[in-house]
Amino acid sequence: VELSFHKNHYLLYGVTREFLKLREDIFDIDIDELYAHLKAHGITIIQAHSHRAEKCVPHPHHVDGFEINFNLRKANYNERTVKVAKEYNLPLTIGSDAHRPEDVGIAATLSEEKIESIEQYLRLVFERKLILSVGTEL
Repeated sequence: VELSFHKNHYLLYGVTREFLKLREDIFDIDIDELYAHLKAHGITIIQAHSHRAEKCVPHPHHVDGFEINFNLRKANYNERTVKVAKEYNLPLTIGSDAHRPEDVGIAATLSEEKIESIEQYLRLVFERKLILSVGTEL
């Protein structure tokens, strides 16, 4: 699930239909309460395309990692995201924010293992065993 919350975008892993029904006030709470709610239900939260323009300010204390982004139509500020991730020892994922056909296939996540579950994917993210690629390895 990608959640747009207070000008930031978050990729949520482990969301179920039941979880979505737990809080009707999800957009009225602050980031501290959101993070606590997500973690209490075993959900992993990755901030999508942080540093993008004046919005999507990174919250390193409220996320489990950051997504670097390679959308060719936008300024992505990936250098800043990589710097913050290293500073806080948070893993990175990659995406192309594909909303148009020309956005598809710009970025890739590669693995030496065949990924067969979300749990396996997240393990590889946190073990930093994924290869994040955009033409060349990062």
